[in-house]
Amino acid sequence: MSTQREFDHPPTAGGADAPQLARRQFLRRAGLGAGALAALGASAPHGGAQSTVAMQLLTTTLREISTHYFSGAPDDIVEGQRYLSHLLGAACEFYLEGDALRPYFVRMVSPVRKFLGDNPDAIYHFSLIDGQRDYRIRGQRTGQEYIAYTVHGSDAEDGDWNIPGIAHINHRKLRPSNRYGEYELFLGPTPRPGHNWLRTEPQARYIVCRHYYENRISAAADPAVQPILSIEPLPAPAAQDDPLPDAEIARRLYAVIKFLRASTIDMQRSTPDWWSNIPNTLGKIAHFGANQDDIGLGALDNSYTAGSYVLAPDQVLLMTGHMPPCYFANVVLWNRFLQTDDYRHQQISLNRTQMRLGKDSSYRIAIGSHNPRPTHWDWLDTGNRPFGIIQWRFLLAVGAIETPQLQLATVAEVAGGMIPTARTRPAEAPVQAPVQETDPTETTPTNSVNLSTQEPTVRP
Repeated sequence: MSTQREFDHPPTAGGADAPQLARRQFLRRAGLGAGALAALGASAPHGGAQSTVAMQLLTTTLREISTHYFSGAPDDIVEGQRYLSHLLGAACEFYLEGDALRPYFVRMVSPVRKFLGDNPDAIYHFSLIDGQRDYRIRGQRTGQEYIAYTVHGSDAEDGDWNIPGIAHINHRKLRPSNRYGEYELFLGPTPRPGHNWLRTEPQARYIVCRHYYENRISAAADPAVQPILSIEPLPAPAAQDDPLPDAEIARRLYAVIKFLRASTIDMQRSTPDWWSNIPNTLGKIAHFGANQDDIGLGALDNSYTAGSYVLAPDQVLLMTGHMPPCYFANVVLWNRFLQTDDYRHQQISLNRTQMRLGKDSSYRIAIGSHNPRPTHWDWLDTGNRPFGIIQWRFLLAVGAIETPQLQLATVAEVAGGMIPTARTRPAEAPVQAPVQETDPTETTPTNSVNLSTQEPTVRP
């Protein structure tokens, strides 16, 4: 019986055959006889050619992104390397281990993996699918303000996430199976009379599930919040070949490469209409999906506004407005790479439960690296970051949505109660939220009923 010490120190030998000799000696110690070793050597002495080429291209791509995508600013380079590592981890789970024939839901972002605009008040899941196959999703409503499934599809290459949503359903149109909020959703081209069903087209590539919460502790930071969720293919597939063929691993690695490039070097540089390019202002609120250029991972039921902040160390940005009736709303701070800071230990987002809303549904939020603690104001912590991004989302809003107003002040002014009243620019007219019942982006089962009869509210 071999000891652990023998495995800790694998044998070495000189010459060109040293790695193969070491491998064979290790396998003999693991209990493989000479016949098995001969068969192993005969079956694939030079195997893995395609996957090796793909892996080499992956390392080249990582080097290219690391060297050329990030700016020359030291902080930007440092954050960029971390961002790239988060992308790589996600890409491997989504595309290297993902399989549309044997799907499973992967948690997209978390407190330790962030990309493409993560949200502390939401938990997102991703799975590859094949639009020509059928699936069954099981879930349960356990305190979520909102649940939605969006199918994305196009003729783009595997790994290209920046593709439009082509089918969508939310919790208002899911029929529960029982009084505990459990439900089944069938996904695929085959009609399912009498059941919740989301029809897919042949070009469907992946599905995203969203669970939004308005808890005192942000859901993504709370280990007790774990959505109940599963997906299974119908019918069940045959057992998977193990190990996977060389060509299949190569194909999946190329999808990983595509995802990395689509999230960095090949990402579109244009900004949406609801994104302001003027520092310390926010864009005019717009419903995602209303513009044909709205592609990617935005929620089809959300209305968004966003813009950048630029602050000196002694400055604070004051944000005011009124909350519309809606199912969910929050504001989040991101870095340049659309990543939140550590929301487990830093207040970088606020949902309605966390805000001190006025009786008229008004909110007042101070943004800066130092909390001046003005009376009846909430605070978002920039963490000594002089530049970043502010993003609001209003979900299934009813009526007009007022664009939040921003104004600069000094920490001393705010701490002393001398809050200026001048705005950075004239207030814009509120934007009318779309009528959700006629939203063409929703695919509605004709026999479905609401999972909840709760109406959108403004919380006092």
